[in-house]
Amino acid sequence: SDSDCDIGNKCNTTIKINGNDFNGTSAQNITGPLTVLVTGTTTEVNPDSVVVTIKTKNGSIVNSTTVPVNDGKISFILPSAPEDYDLTVSWDGDKNHNGNATTVPITVDSIKVNIYLEIPNINYGSVIRGNFNFTGHTGNATLRVNGVTYKTRFDTNGNFVIDKILPAGTYLFNEFKFITDDRVYYGEYERNFIVR
Repeated sequence: SDSDCDIGNKCNTTIKINGNDFNGTSAQNITGPLTVLVTGTTTEVNPDSVVVTIKTKNGSIVNSTTVPVNDGKISFILPSAPEDYDLTVSWDGDKNHNGNATTVPITVDSIKVNIYLEIPNINYGSVIRGNFNFTGHTGNATLRVNGVTYKTRFDTNGNFVIDKILPAGTYLFNEFKFITDDRVYYGEYERNFIVR
């Protein structure tokens, strides 16, 4: 039992977290459960805080921060870039317990948004101008047209310009990615437009 753990006979600990509890979306403030046990028992230890470290799959540290443990839960901000990461939770221990660390994989996804895109038909020789219903933000966007990715900026009214002259023909817009406010948004919406 925990009463057997003291300065002269420190007990080992085991940290338990489930990566699925910490999968989320770009730059989300996420909360999930954390359990610290005396190893080999069901006796819980209640650390005041732990260190949360998030690394890319190639080992680069994205963030490492000390977070409080509240009612068996921890909260932290996920990275903004959508990809797979490794989440390590570590505890230094206390006068009666040795610390430990555990690492689990987590996934950060783009924030899915429902998009409606308006692109009028274009006279040949004109740049592509359009508007989408993603307003109140400014930032960078990538738009896919006929499988080709174009980069553009958008304003708070959702207006954008692609500074590219397309040959005459029918084009299909089918997805976008926005990066704004350190968050990444993604949406799919099929819309044909004609260059004539």
